[in-house]
Amino acid sequence: MVGTISGSRPDYDWWAKQSSWTIAEASALLCEIAPELLQEHLDRSGFYNPPQKCLEIYETLLRDAENGKKTNIHKKNSPSLYLKWARDKAFAIPKGLQTAMTKFCHLHDESIDAQVVKSSLPPKYCTPDMQLMYDAVEKFWATYDLAHPDLSKAPKKKVVMYWLEQNSAKRGDKISQTLAEAIDTIIRCPVARKGGTHNSK
Repeated sequence: MVGTISGSRPDYDWWAKQSSWTIAEASALLCEIAPELLQEHLDRSGFYNPPQKCLEIYETLLRDAENGKKTNIHKKNSPSLYLKWARDKAFAIPKGLQTAMTKFCHLHDESIDAQVVKSSLPPKYCTPDMQLMYDAVEKFWATYDLAHPDLSKAPKKKVVMYWLEQNSAKRGDKISQTLAEAIDTIIRCPVARKGGTHNSK
């Protein structure tokens, strides 16, 4: 099959070179399976039974695509947009996919692609709580202008802390309120941290 290696595993390098993926293709790639196998299941022309997580991602993407003007998700999207969507939805991104996207992001037309991919990559040493912190940065602060801070655009502390607690619970190990507050303090814009009373509570 085109774009596959070892039978069922995706060739991430091949897929990272493509300008767009369908929803089914993205769902499969985010679950480390060959897109052809998922499509075969959806067409009901084969006996492959995809993981429940894969079907969950697929169905969530379909629902978001129905409201494309608001979610910016359509029937076909750029690879980097899917990565950003996965992080916003707290779906893990396979390391092989991250690596391939970093390698070939220069092939895509969108200038945001390289920024999205690079910002999604954690350091080599990364604990679950560190990963949660990077995800929070991507969710709340990735587009914030540190050079010209606007307190009205800074996320409220309670919103960030709630998101941290809820997303850590999804992994089965909910963090404490104290740790959530510490992470919020670390990632918060210094100006908002010092005097942003409007957004810090």
